Amino acid sequence: MKRLINPAWAMLALAPHGTWLLAFGLLFGLVGFATVYPTNVIATHHFVPSQLGVLFGLLPMVHQVRSALGSYVPGLLHDLTGSYTPTLFGCAAALLAATLVCVAVLPPRRDTAGTAPTTAAERRAPAVSGSVDG
Repeated sequence: MKRLINPAWAMLALAPHGTWLLAFGLLFGLVGFATVYPTNVIATHHFVPSQLGVLFGLLPMVHQVRSALGSYVPGLLHDLTGSYTPTLFGCAAALLAATLVCVAVLPPRRDTAGTAPTTAAERRAPAVSGSVDG
């Protein structure tokens, strides 16, 4: 019976009025949305504009699948092993891998003249050098 009672839901159910529900929704919305805007900004810096429509369509789908697996897989591992230790180590490994990927895709540092490309479109654009005498 203890596993069926979530403290957050109990707090909301026992709240004397809707203020708790409003506060919960507001805080959850702020925290949940805090990852959407930075992800979109980062994507616009690493992909050309013609790819952004598909990318912005796939990002929410991948997020939802990852969220579903993020609750299912730890529960399955707990049922199989009787411990949350494999989940803890798996999450640590995933965090390390994500950190390495983030470091690998960092844009190049700007030189003193500030001429290094900063977006995917600038990196793919042909370099124009010299002048045209006409």
